[in-house]
Amino acid sequence: MCQYIRAFSERKAKSAFPESAGTVQKCNQVMTTHTYDNAFLQYTAQSSAYSARATTSILSAQLGVKSVLDVGCAMGTWLHAWAECGVTDYHGVDGDYVDRRRLEIPTTAFTAVDLSAKFDLGRQFDLVQSLEVGEHLETRAAEGFVDSLARHALRYVLFSAAPPGQGGEFHINERPYEFWREKLARRGFVAIDAVRPAIAVDARISYWYRYNTFLFVRHEAMAGLPADLRTKVVAESTPLADVSPLPFRLRKAFVRLLPYRMQHEIARLKAHILPTGRI
Repeated sequence: MCQYIRAFSERKAKSAFPESAGTVQKCNQVMTTHTYDNAFLQYTAQSSAYSARATTSILSAQLGVKSVLDVGCAMGTWLHAWAECGVTDYHGVDGDYVDRRRLEIPTTAFTAVDLSAKFDLGRQFDLVQSLEVGEHLETRAAEGFVDSLARHALRYVLFSAAPPGQGGEFHINERPYEFWREKLARRGFVAIDAVRPAIAVDARISYWYRYNTFLFVRHEAMAGLPADLRTKVVAESTPLADVSPLPFRLRKAFVRLLPYRMQHEIARLKAHILPTGRI
């Protein structure tokens, strides 16, 4: 979920992380043996609470969804926000490391799955969301991951993932927006850049959502999309733009030059200094 943070054991750190994160290939040699602990899951909840309420209130009014699946839901903060918007049919999936006692949703609305493998809940939802999760999965898992999103999405996929240089704990697969867009396009989804303009001015929303979040719509559902959203369709020939401000783009360029271990440790420190992701 949102700016997902991989907790890790200090005693395994030397063997678990590559010396350089300059290439995704080298990062993908890392075995994803780490699990999230309660401290880091609490971080995701803290950084997501306002962002989730603000964003879901906008999307709920625009899309009128009745059912939502959150892939990588952590403690269910976003689903709790959807519930506050009136959605009663919702479900979350994440790893078995999630402490059920800390969930913000009923335990019956949570299923433990391995996000690096395909999964099938046997039904579809109006909207499937996965926010700041893909960068934590090895590149070889990306196709299956997107398969799972598409399989469960009746109309919409709300998606964000960290681009190169964003940095974060256990960000082993930071990719350009086009990497994920192409995979969703092959599965029949059209990119709509309607979320970022709607939340860009609210600095209380964590920056990774403001800069990275796109709505993808099934071709078959385009006719039912509100007219104002149809004007936000991004043509296939037009790359998804980086709308982050110049200082942040320069920051990303710098972070890409850092060894992976340093990126990871800086991200851990930032989680304590800037837990909400508001800048």
